[in-house]
Amino acid sequence: MKKGILLLFSILIISISGLKAQRFTGFTDNPAYTVEEVKTYLSSVPKERQKEADALLERFTQFWESPWMDEDAQDVFIDVANKMIKKRMRPFPHFQAYVEAYAAFISSPFNGELETWSKIIQYHIDDESTLFKEKMQIYADIFTQNRLYNSANSRWTAYGEASAIGIDKEPYIRFDDIDLVGSSAHDSLTIVSAKGDYFPSSLIFKGKEGMVYWDRAGLGSDVNAKVINFSVDVRFSKFEAADATLNYPKYFSKPVKGRLEEKAGLSTTEEKATYPRFHSNDNRISIKDIYKNVDYIGGFELRGSSIQGSSDGSNMSEIYVKKDNKVVVKVFSKNFLFKPDNVLAEDASIRILIDEDSIYHPAANFKYNENTKELLISRPKQGVGRTPFFDSYHKMDITAESISWKTDEERIEIKPIVGTTSESPAFFESQNYFDPTIMRKIWGYNDVNPLYTLWELFKANHYEPLHLHEVVAWFKKSEIDIKSMMIDFAARGFIEYDITNDKIIYRKKIAQYLNNDVKRKDYDNIILESKTHYASYDLVSKDLRVTGCEFFVLSDAQIVNVYPADEKVIVKKNRDMVFSGRIVAGLFDFVSHNCEFNYDKFQVEMNVIDSMIMYVPDEHGPVNVYGEHKLRKIESPIEELAGTLFIDVPGNKSGTIDYPDYSIFEARKGGKVY
Repeated sequence: MKKGILLLFSILIISISGLKAQRFTGFTDNPAYTVEEVKTYLSSVPKERQKEADALLERFTQFWESPWMDEDAQDVFIDVANKMIKKRMRPFPHFQAYVEAYAAFISSPFNGELETWSKIIQYHIDDESTLFKEKMQIYADIFTQNRLYNSANSRWTAYGEASAIGIDKEPYIRFDDIDLVGSSAHDSLTIVSAKGDYFPSSLIFKGKEGMVYWDRAGLGSDVNAKVINFSVDVRFSKFEAADATLNYPKYFSKPVKGRLEEKAGLSTTEEKATYPRFHSNDNRISIKDIYKNVDYIGGFELRGSSIQGSSDGSNMSEIYVKKDNKVVVKVFSKNFLFKPDNVLAEDASIRILIDEDSIYHPAANFKYNENTKELLISRPKQGVGRTPFFDSYHKMDITAESISWKTDEERIEIKPIVGTTSESPAFFESQNYFDPTIMRKIWGYNDVNPLYTLWELFKANHYEPLHLHEVVAWFKKSEIDIKSMMIDFAARGFIEYDITNDKIIYRKKIAQYLNNDVKRKDYDNIILESKTHYASYDLVSKDLRVTGCEFFVLSDAQIVNVYPADEKVIVKKNRDMVFSGRIVAGLFDFVSHNCEFNYDKFQVEMNVIDSMIMYVPDEHGPVNVYGEHKLRKIESPIEELAGTLFIDVPGNKSGTIDYPDYSIFEARKGGKVY
């Protein structure tokens, strides 16, 4: 039994020794033997790969006997191959990849730089043996097809010749003047006249300079950007350059510094292309007449053929719309979208200038059409956009869908959005108007009116803008509840709420309503309702012409109501008004035209009264529960007179204090009774 075990052990030792003797240990220095030695080397591959081995041997033989493989080239090949064997690199895939890369190199313009080539291969043997096949394929592609990288998602090709190969910290291939093209499955990008080094190990092209054109976005060759010191990760069909200079002669007389992004993505048309992209470093660039009579100041971003105005957060981008070289409309927004024939902005702060005053909205949508010369300002139906337009000239808050202006006309229209049928009226509310029911709604079931709580916080902060988290901490409620409350307050005109930055801005209406509610400050009852949802503002006279106004109240306390003729009212500065029609004022009923209402004096000048009917107490008739006699109409009206209606004491527009003598009519021209 022991003899049998010893015999078996001896057989195993002999077998193992035989296997070791058959292992290929390297190539000799004599190139004449190399083909046979390769044959021996390949004989060790598994039987299932023998056909591949035979094909590789045939390929190697052709390569080895080619005219480019002189003695020096053969010596370098053998030296590197032996180093691979010492590293236990296998025939497949390593030796096969080495042969293909060497064959490509030796037929390239760099075949005389054998020492450098040897160092490059040695680098990949020592540092990247696990990726050796992939790296050798890259060199083969570069030397035969000028292809830097190829995968299912990204392909980069150099159109032009490499100028040098070398190795510093890692191998590189230098290009002095190529068109570098990056491709995805459906799109491509090009860096023209590119100069730089490609590093196959890190798969990075470090560009020194190059040019990017906007031709794939449909723009001419005069629109381009020079990029310097940029980097391309060839695994992706995109790149960015932090140092770019844009040339766009249509808008800029000199190049603009900024950053560039380029990407090959999905197949698209010139009109829909969103790349290349350029963003200016300067966020206060001035472009005069970006459209005729439209100037722009702000950041400049080019996305495909579309221009976008942008801001840095601290400064908004600005548009100025002019007429007769005078700015009429100012628009401030974080972003503008410029197209060939129009510009758009959302959540924009907009002012229509009226001398030192304006019609203002803090968060409206803006559009200007260059072809039709039409400017549109529309109020969003949700969120803070529901805030009314604030008219500081006429001192009215305007609740309407939109303001429209054809910039070659002298009239600005307040009306429903074109293409919609609005059944809701427009309202023109005096900025001293007070509605106690609003205060009751805001108060709700709270112990303290939330409007007062917010006012206290503003007061503590000297009425400076607040951040939402300050308000949340002050109220000690959830952020969702406070945010909803702030949106409601903004829609009612009590505050301005910059919802993007969560900034809350004080408006005097808060203090006004709080004071009105406790009778500490006078207020009025003036609110014009336009059933037709229409009014117009005249740029020359500055008059606001409201139509569709069936009636409005000048004083609830003194029962002074106006029923305008043709439902038209002209509002002038500070709520002064001109109208014709019927005025019911206490014991008087007038029909007049060219009436002039003076807000500060709180009186109506009636220069031409067609008729006046008076009512007097019927002292012979019954009395009501208050002991008052029923009013009796005097049958004969007085005609063709003129005079002044004093509605109430000017500081008592609310009628909080009872002045029983008002309203008072004072005739300055005698009338006739027929």
